[in-house]
Amino acid sequence: MEEIISGKIIIDGLSQEKTRYVVVSNSKKFTLWLTKKDGNETVAFRGWKELNPKIGDLVDIQYKEEDAEWEKDGQTINFKRRTVLQVRAASGAPTPVDSHSQKNEASNEIETRLAAMAGVTSVLQDQLIDLSARVQALERKETSPETDAAIDVVPF
Repeated sequence: MEEIISGKIIIDGLSQEKTRYVVVSNSKKFTLWLTKKDGNETVAFRGWKELNPKIGDLVDIQYKEEDAEWEKDGQTINFKRRTVLQVRAASGAPTPVDSHSQKNEASNEIETRLAAMAGVTSVLQDQLIDLSARVQALERKETSPETDAAIDVVPF
């Protein structure tokens, strides 16, 4: 008998394909099938539709995990296939095993994004100052016809 694993996960990534959702949490992928082989909705998909979770949401899932493999360019790639069996609303924190690493990853990603934004902001501020100086120089030239000095306008 297959072991059913229960846990709370934070949804880090989500993509929808024709017959399934692929949910990513803490670098682990989970497959949530929309329908069974007979064409009826899966229990997991019904729970998913009721919750309508988004990236960043905490959900309680039950899933089975099995070893699997696939061929790519003549190489066999081994991986864990995780199939979601049930989705429910969750409260509290992610499953303790994943909680610490998920918080660290989220914190690191936020810090990385903030650093990138700070760099972009700095560049934009410099460009704004440069453009303001150019506009002021052009305005001075228009209001003072006795100045025939050319203003060098250099594109970025």
